[in-house]
Amino acid sequence: MIAPTRQQLDRLTTRRLHAAHVAALTEGGPLFETHGITTELRLAHFLAQVCAETAGLSASREDMTYTSAERIRAVFGTTRFPTVEHAEAFVRRPQALAEEVYGDRLGNREPGDGWRYRGGGLIQLTGRRNYQIHGELSGLPLESQPELIEQPEPSLKAALSYWDSLRINDWADRDDVLAVSRAVNRGNPQSQGEPHGLNDRIEYLRRARSVWNVPEGPAPPEELTIGDRGDAVRALQEDLLHLEYLLGEVDGDFGLQTHRAVKLFEQEHGLAIDGVFTGQDRAELDRVKNQRVRAAEDRERALRDAGPAAPLSPAGPDGGPVPAPDPGPSTDADTPPQPVFGSRPDPMESPTTHRGGSPSDGGFFGWFLKLLRPGQR
Repeated sequence: MIAPTRQQLDRLTTRRLHAAHVAALTEGGPLFETHGITTELRLAHFLAQVCAETAGLSASREDMTYTSAERIRAVFGTTRFPTVEHAEAFVRRPQALAEEVYGDRLGNREPGDGWRYRGGGLIQLTGRRNYQIHGELSGLPLESQPELIEQPEPSLKAALSYWDSLRINDWADRDDVLAVSRAVNRGNPQSQGEPHGLNDRIEYLRRARSVWNVPEGPAPPEELTIGDRGDAVRALQEDLLHLEYLLGEVDGDFGLQTHRAVKLFEQEHGLAIDGVFTGQDRAELDRVKNQRVRAAEDRERALRDAGPAAPLSPAGPDGGPVPAPDPGPSTDADTPPQPVFGSRPDPMESPTTHRGGSPSDGGFFGWFLKLLRPGQR
């Protein structure tokens, strides 16, 4: 079981440590174990991020008190604060600033939500939606009692729930500080934007490496093939499962199921079909994942911009939906067989191998019926 000591935390940051953070981290061994932070490399990445999020483990809630308009614009961007005059209205007004930057997003919907659900805890969980989701996953009433995020155990539970939800251990294993930082700060390890405070995150990771004597992490292997085992295979399997290529288990063992999944991915994306996961395969997989993420973000943005959804159908005489008109009897010609959701055709099966045929296409049964009814010839 792995957990930092107070002495190690003192070496990691020069700030005055918040007591709740010290208690959460030094007593967090069982929770770290439960959430897969079982190596010093993973622990180093986790601690680097929480140090960056909490001003060196000194702050429990996000400090919304800013003393200059320039700093507000630097932190929250010129899109939301296009002019200095606009930003000046929120100088030294923390609650008003929280409402301005968070009040209409992240699931916040009631007056005061921006302040109530501002950044909190080790990972600086932000927004009513995140408090709700990670409260439920952690078994805590964070949405109704957001102040719980300031207590040691709830703070660590919520942080690890968030860490798990974005599979950040996978990126820590790859020693990808940019992806880890994007996941924590931007909510997406493959976001195209630069995370806030990236230099601080890199510096805290450097210090954590020094404290725990963690060498530079190994680069992902050049190739993965049948017989390979380990975290790199597990990460690949999770990606293939998420993209609906893998039908087997995620077990870190590159077997026949993973081999078939890689071949299917290669076939669908114009790669060399050999079942060996190469650097070229990896680049294409990352491209597809990025594309999926951007599409999901676009859908969420479109739904948010569209406002409340309209009723799906008008009401019928009994208050229920109006029945759809009867389309009449169906035929084989206008109701082709429907594929199972998520299924793909077997690349070895040709459409010409289907046998039989319907009476309307001159198959055997249609011919036989015509023999019985010669007047219809």
